[in-house]
Amino acid sequence: MKRYLVPRAFNKKMQAAHKAQDGLSAISIIQHKDDIDDSQRHTLLNWLDDIEQDFNKDSSNLVVTKYTGEIALWNDMQEESKKTIESHLYLVPLILLIFGYTIGSWRLTLIPIVAMVICVNIAFMLLLPFTEIVTVSTMTPTLMTSIALAMCIDYNLFMLVRFREEIGDERETLRMSEVYEALRKTIRWSGEVVLVSGFILALSLMGYIFCSVEFLQSYGMGTAITVGCAISINLTLTPSILLLFPSFFTQFGFNCRRTTIIDDSDVQPQEETANESNGGDYGTNQTKGLLAKEKEEKEEPEASLVGAEDTEKGIEPQKAEKDGAVSASQSKYMDFIVNNDDPFRPFEITPDDEANAFQRCWFVCGTWTTLFPCSLLIIAVVYALILPITVMTGQIEISYAQTLEVPRDSTHWKTFGHIQDHFSAGFIGPMYLLIRAPPGVTVFNYSYINDTANYFKEITRQLTDTVGQVDHVSGVSMMGGKYLSGNSSAQSTYNTYVKKSSLYHALVDGYVGKNNAEAYFVMLTHDDPNGMNCKRIVNRMRDAINPTCKHMLKSRGYRCYYYSNTVETIDAIHDLYTTFPYILLVTMIIIFIIAGIIWKNKFLPLRLFLTIAMPMFMIYGLAVLVYQYSWLSWFNSKSVSDTDGISWIIPLMTITLLFGLALDYDIFLWSRIDEYMKHGVPLRPAIVRGVFKTGSIITAAGLIMAAAFSGLFLSTVPGLNQAGFIMVTSVLVDTFLIRTTLVPSILSISMNVTWHPKWRERVYGWLGWPVPVDNNKSAERHDSDAKDTDTLLSSQ
Repeated sequence: MKRYLVPRAFNKKMQAAHKAQDGLSAISIIQHKDDIDDSQRHTLLNWLDDIEQDFNKDSSNLVVTKYTGEIALWNDMQEESKKTIESHLYLVPLILLIFGYTIGSWRLTLIPIVAMVICVNIAFMLLLPFTEIVTVSTMTPTLMTSIALAMCIDYNLFMLVRFREEIGDERETLRMSEVYEALRKTIRWSGEVVLVSGFILALSLMGYIFCSVEFLQSYGMGTAITVGCAISINLTLTPSILLLFPSFFTQFGFNCRRTTIIDDSDVQPQEETANESNGGDYGTNQTKGLLAKEKEEKEEPEASLVGAEDTEKGIEPQKAEKDGAVSASQSKYMDFIVNNDDPFRPFEITPDDEANAFQRCWFVCGTWTTLFPCSLLIIAVVYALILPITVMTGQIEISYAQTLEVPRDSTHWKTFGHIQDHFSAGFIGPMYLLIRAPPGVTVFNYSYINDTANYFKEITRQLTDTVGQVDHVSGVSMMGGKYLSGNSSAQSTYNTYVKKSSLYHALVDGYVGKNNAEAYFVMLTHDDPNGMNCKRIVNRMRDAINPTCKHMLKSRGYRCYYYSNTVETIDAIHDLYTTFPYILLVTMIIIFIIAGIIWKNKFLPLRLFLTIAMPMFMIYGLAVLVYQYSWLSWFNSKSVSDTDGISWIIPLMTITLLFGLALDYDIFLWSRIDEYMKHGVPLRPAIVRGVFKTGSIITAAGLIMAAAFSGLFLSTVPGLNQAGFIMVTSVLVDTFLIRTTLVPSILSISMNVTWHPKWRERVYGWLGWPVPVDNNKSAERHDSDAKDTDTLLSSQ
């Protein structure tokens, strides 16, 4: 890799461009000829570090040498990304503390630790091959770590809480068959939630693959891979660990005891001996027991428990007792004692739950949010709070400034600030204009020199005292900061002296292309081309460059091409914001339809829009109030300080993630309600019971998710601070406001339109699937199946 150091200026005008106004600083430019990869970048930066140290050492720090540039700032962004990932380690103890308290077991807390470590490593390993194809954003690894941390904890929480619920109270002995049965039901219900919510989240993130910007493609691939790893690990590794060490993980609480696991093969011979000694027919009894258990398992999804209101409509209640025994499926739902006469207690809760302040809180919350007309009032109040803030989303200022992605406390960033204060800010991001000569003319012909010099004179005149003001132009038409155009005397001077000067060619040969048919010019703007006004600078320069080129040069056979990293970025962002809304809309429609089909619910897509899409836009309204109107400036924290706009990449990177996470909690609540409805529980008691059973779990999951993303506040990159605010605020609002109040209220007034559509029998018939039985018919089917099973048992 060759490096070129621009020589010192040889006259006062040349010095003025490279000397600070106070005369105490000077600047030199180092250019690399070709694109460089990561290893070459580190080699260049190490070389510059050595030069900096040598200069400072030789001058005894009387002359301070520092360097900066796009490569140095990009490297700082990568280093800050690594530091932000490491900062998540400080949040892990807090997250595990919340997890352990919620689940009530220090042993089960060990499982998500293993899952997190494996998930992060596998996700990065799977992303590695794609780094050879697309450019990976510096924010991608940070967000992948946050997602892995949050999703592994959340999915484990959903799974392990259900596992403990199925195991029941702590016991000194436990049969292995009970562990298998508990895991079967855990995977059946909670595993379905993890699979569906994770699939939808990964699907929403994969929409980024169709974006035109490479590092957004890498973000979509990286985050989707992370979610896929979290799903796979929680559905495979978690059950495997529980089965490998059942005696360790089935002892709940915070003691150090172990549960004694009894193998069923060790128990059956004893029961058989006892049965034979009593003269009984063990084989027949065992066969009957297995048939009865199989019958219970088949009936469980359709087991019906109906209230007095359903009985009055002519629906036959399910027999809760037969021959003095209650089935396991029935006993699990025997606490649904529907009180139609008491709307404030739709069912009875246990004394232990009544004594628990948190459980009682969720019971009261579910009761009042589903009580008409309180539900209507709650909906009105919540939307009255949401809509005014949502309107602020229309005031969002999308900032194209790349400086929002740079660590604010890095040495190279401070050096860049010094350049802005004392030199032309355009040194850090020059603008390039390539001008191709007419056929038969070389760039060293005086006609080319004169035409291009006059062209740049006109451009600088138009841009004087504007946002795109040009402080300095370099190229073949300038020498020592002076244009080489003029009268015949200037032409003679050029052809006689300048054109033959070795110093002139040393300065300009690097600007000339092959065959001397084209040359590029460097323009340094007065304002920062990567700063807050970058879009205005680019548009203003285009307004001057393109018409002027058409008027002065194009008619003479010249061709002009305008380029800079800033121009490329702004054009890509413009194209992205043009196409991304359609990608997002199609993704949301597909996800809503998939969710409606999975739960056979025609009202679900509309309800998801009301409870997810609208609150999601409210979060961006809050971000506008914080980062554009300084609502939290009294915190005196740079993490929530006014940045005059939202970084362009933040809405694009967070909107689908917000959507997926909100849907995650919604699915968890909905699955419980749907489970109770499948067991014949009426609408309102099912909703209240769903809120009652999932309230503490969703709250803990939300706090864990917020803690996981709060690590972004510790970063010194303003863009990551904005992402952290949006993610944390969204999770907390969704956890404590939307999922707690709005969702139960809307469900309670949706009545039967919420549940199974009438055309499902026809669709299932076309697909050849067994048609599900309605809840109000499950009791009749239960009695019919019971008679058939009794007949089978009698025949044996």
